[in-house]
Amino acid sequence: MKRLWASSVAGWTTAADEVALRQLLWRAVFDNHLEEVNRHVTRAPAVSRAPVREPVRRTLRARVKQRVRRNTAVRRLARSRAWRAMKDRE
Repeated sequence: MKRLWASSVAGWTTAADEVALRQLLWRAVFDNHLEEVNRHVTRAPAVSRAPVREPVRRTLRARVKQRVRRNTAVRRLARSRAWRAMKDRE
């Protein structure tokens, strides 16, 4: 790089040498810029994620449309005198 710089200052470089020198200088300047920026960064910024919506299950839709079937023991209890007596007390 020192030789390229000295040749460029003296005016003895070709176009290809100038391109190579420009790329080397750009990389060095960019590395210095990153060092300066990283001095001010204490931690990585928090990444906010949108909540993930779960897909609607088609089986649930079908179950909602079906008639609710009660347990036979529950139906017998609801028809009993004891249950009616408890219900009337409330």
